[in-house]
Amino acid sequence: MIEQVLVKTRNVIEVDQLVSKLLKRPMHEIPGLAVVYGPTGYGKTRWGEITAFHNGWGYMRINRLQREKAFIQEVYRRLHWLVYNDEITPRGHASKIEEDCIKLLQDNPHIVLFIDEINHKIHKREWDILEIIRDLADRSFASIIMIGEQDTVEALTDYNPHFFGRCNFFYKFEKNSLEDVKKICREVAEVRLEEQAIEEIYNETEGDLRKFVTYIPDLEDAARRALNA
Repeated sequence: MIEQVLVKTRNVIEVDQLVSKLLKRPMHEIPGLAVVYGPTGYGKTRWGEITAFHNGWGYMRINRLQREKAFIQEVYRRLHWLVYNDEITPRGHASKIEEDCIKLLQDNPHIVLFIDEINHKIHKREWDILEIIRDLADRSFASIIMIGEQDTVEALTDYNPHFFGRCNFFYKFEKNSLEDVKKICREVAEVRLEEQAIEEIYNETEGDLRKFVTYIPDLEDAARRALNA
């Protein structure tokens, strides 16, 4: 199986259109906070990781136990690496590190920051990190994409309508179609896979890409055995 390939499924095509709108917005007029959400396994994280890598943008995941200072240190490490190709752990007060992050984002407006697993903090009602994300976007005019689970929009609305009002771009990952999965198989499998087998696994995994791709090596082996029979 070919790795690190981002297949242009319907979700990927449509969320890429959202990113394009985000980047084309009047930066000083419209806050750059976006929310990408949807059920587990539909491809959100894979899209975020590969999109960030290929564009030279920043991707990070929020740790379940991460507090404010550890979070803003990680943001700084990511930004510093992107700008200077050098890894450094910042010292000092969290507010000073946040100011340094804002400066890096202001000086490098091409950088988009992806922050995954925001539900860890929403569900635990740890809002301080969300406030830091809002401050980064508001004060640097940067584009920041928060990635979360299916209930993210509802949870953000319940949390703080004012914060939710700062989010201007939304995309929900929907269930992947059979055609999406067939397209993935055509582009990442190293041999042609049997159509009936693809459909059977698709029905079993119910559009969950994370589960489906674990079957591709077995499907490849079966296809090779059929060719050699």
